[in-house]
Amino acid sequence: MEEEFVRDELDEWVAEHMDEFVRKYRGNYLVIVGKEVIAATKDRAIAWKEAGKKIPAQIPYVMYIPKKTEENLLL
Repeated sequence: MEEEFVRDELDEWVAEHMDEFVRKYRGNYLVIVGKEVIAATKDRAIAWKEAGKKIPAQIPYVMYIPKKTEENLLL
């Protein structure tokens, strides 16, 4: 149950910062740990690899910020 609480808290933090992420990271995969972006890359495999290097004992929160031309594809 504690992990669910932490994930909900992280989801809330991500939602609060989404405008900033869109401005800074369009077209990139973000690796987020403990309310901090620890990596941003255009390649999903590299994002996971970077996460594994930086936080090998944790499951990272990896998300993609769509390019402006991809936004309509999400609807």
